[in-house]
Amino acid sequence: MLSSIGEPSSISHHVTNSCRTYKHIGLPARVAVGDTITLSFGSSPKEYGFHVGRISLEGKSCTIFSEAGGDPSQIDRIKVAPCRSATATQ
Repeated sequence: MLSSIGEPSSISHHVTNSCRTYKHIGLPARVAVGDTITLSFGSSPKEYGFHVGRISLEGKSCTIFSEAGGDPSQIDRIKVAPCRSATATQ
């Protein structure tokens, strides 16, 4: 599981694959592998079901990938900063 630090609406997130960056999308306070997160973003709001296939924690930030394996540069992903492991909060 992943737990973001701070209020979910105040965290900056990026969803990338098609070279588009969206900031300030809402995420739940906790995210786990296997979850599907409903994202709403853009100037003409669009909804997208983002499947969580893998979470990579790097210091105080992390990347949520839509697939468990494969080339990370070719997979949809959400970069979250700051974040921490949920086990660190228990």
